[in-house]
Amino acid sequence: LKEFRITFDPALIEHGDFRVEAGYAAGIELLRRKPDAVFIGNYLMTVGFMRALRQYQLECPHDVGIATCDDHPWLDSFRPRLTTVNFPKYEVGREGGRLLIDTVEAGGRDGQARRSRTVVMKSALSIRESCGYELRAMRRAERA
Repeated sequence: LKEFRITFDPALIEHGDFRVEAGYAAGIELLRRKPDAVFIGNYLMTVGFMRALRQYQLECPHDVGIATCDDHPWLDSFRPRLTTVNFPKYEVGREGGRLLIDTVEAGGRDGQARRSRTVVMKSALSIRESCGYELRAMRRAERA
């Protein structure tokens, strides 16, 4: 947002619990605002969001682009194929467990909770049809 000088608008964020129903409810709210695109926290909420798209008689990516987290081989069954950010799930779980154990052990020794730490892990972006990249590239080519 900073790079493109777009002001952050907290009204464009809907919170959910990573389940289908939460994606649907968030979709109903967000689609009233006519977004160009959405980023969804996981694939289950994406399923719910796509239900909301159908209710509004909208199509992805023609009307709204979608990107989500969690890449799974079976997501190729979706149409359009989903643009995803994939995190190393095993490593995230392992590191989270290690940090929890370290925190508990540190608190037990000196009575002080450890300060939070940031752990950076590699993720992978897979650009597919749902974000509308190909559609927009074709439109730009047609105009040129």
